Amino acid sequence: MEAGRRDVDEVETRSRILGCYGKTASSLCKADELDQAKELSRRAVQLDDALSKRLKELPGAVGETLSKSDREAGVSYSMAQFDIALVDNADELAAAAIDRAEEYCGTDRALSGQVATACLSRGTSHLRAFLSKPVPAQTDLARRAIFWLQRATRMLEAGQESDITRPLLIRCLRKLARAHCAVARIDTKDFRAAEAALKEVSDIYNEQAQHEFDTRLALLHVEVLQLRSASELELLPLYEKLFRHMKWTEETVNRTLILLRPSDQAQALHPNVFSKLANAAASKPSERGSFVGRILFTFLVSCRQETDLDYFENMLNAVAAEDEIRMDQADTMALMILIWRRGDTLSRGREPQLQQASRAYGLGTHRAFFHEPATVAKSIRKVALCQLELNNPQSAMDILANCPASVANDASNHFIAFICAMRLGSKDMALQAFDALVCASNFLNQMLPMVIQEAQQAGFTRLLLRAMSETAIRARNDAEFSRSLDLTLLGRTIIKAHLPTPDQNFGLHDAEQLVLSFKSSLAIFQAGLEGRDSNSKLPEECEWVAKTAYNTAIQLADSVDSALITQLFDIASEAFEMWRLFMMGSGETEIFRMKLMAQVTALVGHCVQARRRDGESDLWEQVYARCEAVKATLHQVAQSCAQLTKEDHKRAEQVQLTVELAIWEAHVHTRNYSGVQSSLQVMTQIPVSEAAAEMLWRSPETPKDLLLRAVNKVIGLLAETSDPARYLRWIRALVSLHLEGNGPPEVEVLETFQSAVAYMIEAQRRNDQTPPRDEILWLLATAWDCGMTLWHVNMRSLAEPFLSAALNFAEGLKRQLDARSDDLGLHEQLLVQYRRMFPARGSDDEHDMLSEA
Repeated sequence: MEAGRRDVDEVETRSRILGCYGKTASSLCKADELDQAKELSRRAVQLDDALSKRLKELPGAVGETLSKSDREAGVSYSMAQFDIALVDNADELAAAAIDRAEEYCGTDRALSGQVATACLSRGTSHLRAFLSKPVPAQTDLARRAIFWLQRATRMLEAGQESDITRPLLIRCLRKLARAHCAVARIDTKDFRAAEAALKEVSDIYNEQAQHEFDTRLALLHVEVLQLRSASELELLPLYEKLFRHMKWTEETVNRTLILLRPSDQAQALHPNVFSKLANAAASKPSERGSFVGRILFTFLVSCRQETDLDYFENMLNAVAAEDEIRMDQADTMALMILIWRRGDTLSRGREPQLQQASRAYGLGTHRAFFHEPATVAKSIRKVALCQLELNNPQSAMDILANCPASVANDASNHFIAFICAMRLGSKDMALQAFDALVCASNFLNQMLPMVIQEAQQAGFTRLLLRAMSETAIRARNDAEFSRSLDLTLLGRTIIKAHLPTPDQNFGLHDAEQLVLSFKSSLAIFQAGLEGRDSNSKLPEECEWVAKTAYNTAIQLADSVDSALITQLFDIASEAFEMWRLFMMGSGETEIFRMKLMAQVTALVGHCVQARRRDGESDLWEQVYARCEAVKATLHQVAQSCAQLTKEDHKRAEQVQLTVELAIWEAHVHTRNYSGVQSSLQVMTQIPVSEAAAEMLWRSPETPKDLLLRAVNKVIGLLAETSDPARYLRWIRALVSLHLEGNGPPEVEVLETFQSAVAYMIEAQRRNDQTPPRDEILWLLATAWDCGMTLWHVNMRSLAEPFLSAALNFAEGLKRQLDARSDDLGLHEQLLVQYRRMFPARGSDDEHDMLSEA
């Protein structure tokens, strides 16, 4: 006896463990943890094999001879198998598990309810999956749902009825009828099974002493009668009862739509249904509003043709004529949603039917709905927009005037009124509507770009931009007004409207207005930096303004006055700095780089402007300040970079070059010659020195000694390079400077010639670039001319070095790779003349200095 009890306890324990395994596996499966679920399933199967053998050895037969704990153990074991089968979606194995569980239940109502609930859950899952498919092509899911629901029904009917099993049985029968109806829509043979299940659940339901109206049961009755092609006389009472008592939930409304949509019977029922229900409503004054709302809703849902809307409007007229009938807010909103949906379908199709859409939206403006003015106003706006699409702005304006006074001061109303005024060409009405729009309490900043677009299409852009600018000024000065206005979006909208377009003749006035719009945005950003504006979009907008100003300046560089271009670059530089401050150190290296380019470009533009107005020295004083600002930003770039790249070094050199030239030019134009001398001393870059010398050369007031120093600086730097062309060009310039005047050549000229000869000899020795022939010929002719001049004034000892230098230039020409025959003759001719003048030094061996070198 004790051994048998221990066996039973062991079996019960193992059964409970098996049940936990199965339920845990099922939970893991629902959580998409399939691998873990399968591992638990494998363990459960091993335990199942061991347990099955022990169960067969238990004393007594299965069923009534087992104790309560034995039956619970068997059910737990079987339900575990059921859960494991569900993990792999194996209905056959699940059915076998339910068979065994049913044997263990016996007459135990609680255990039967547990097993029946599992079957009901499985059947409901299959039914829901079947109904969720838009167009179910096969009935397999529905058939499986019927199988499980029938199992649950049979188990509940076999047991004794109780307060626990009765609601479960009603649910099972109702879902079974629903499943049969679903199959019957594909295979009409099943409607009789649906009818039988429905009759059974109705009988059980009606046997209850007190019961509420079951909307889902009523919908099933309608569906079964439709499947049976019932007559109008049979359907009418059901519709009447359904519409009178149904709970208007999302599920019931959707099912009502499904029932009415394919049915031609609903069309025939419209007049009868309404007349019956209207009479019923009249008999219950306390329920008139809600009941009439339901009637109208159901009628509108089932409307198919345009003529149906005439019936609906007549219904609304009847409702409006009765002062005692007023629909509640929920019913009114439900009707409005249907009206708007119908209008949207007509207006937004591939081929919009705007006139019909306007008629559909117009139903929402009926006086029967005036107790809800906000919804009426929305319908009025939809009608007005349809009329605008039909190019009837005056009609749209007239419709808008019918808006209830309590909601007339609405931003959407003013927005539509603004569009109407634009299209009617009325500037005064447009400005009035715009002012009302931005002052409205529900003004949306997203309306601004659309307002600009309408103004551009109507040709009123300048007028509107002036109004927008005034609005921005008012917002900056009126904190209460600015709360509803997004100044950053307003600023961007104004800037975008002023930006040049490809087909626009962008003139001086346009550029000035663009600069003003940018400056207005900078004022907004400054307020944000000072804590007077907490708009979170300020950093993003500041970045946009900086980059837009920079790109626009580059775009307009060749078509607009340089002074305005310089202002645009200055604005970009200032905006970049503000953006950096907003970002608080995040990504500031790149911001510094962009700011630097804007500053450098603005510096160049300011220099151009200063040259054009050369008499104004204050412009050149500003150049000094700009140069210092560029240097500071260049230093910031270097400080913010962890490691400078080759590009950074190259950019820094270019910027430094520009700054040095700008400072030099400012020195020259302001006649700051001490500054020129200081710059000369520290100058190390050849391009800078060349440009600086050329600036001094072009200035007629430059002292000669200063110009000589500048040219000598260039020659000194070029002497270390292998660029004969540039070197000899500046040698020629230096010789020209020394030879200015009527006096004899000076020693400095001879030294210059000798330097040129030495450079030419060295270049030919290194096989560098070939010295330009024209430059050598000029130096040759000039040196020979200087020597002959000294010869004729009896300064023969001084003449000889010049003539010797000329011979060396001739020798250099002769030795060039591209030497001409006349170069050879020129050398021989000069050499003969030189020997005549200086016979003591005329032998070839004594004079061929270039060869000796």
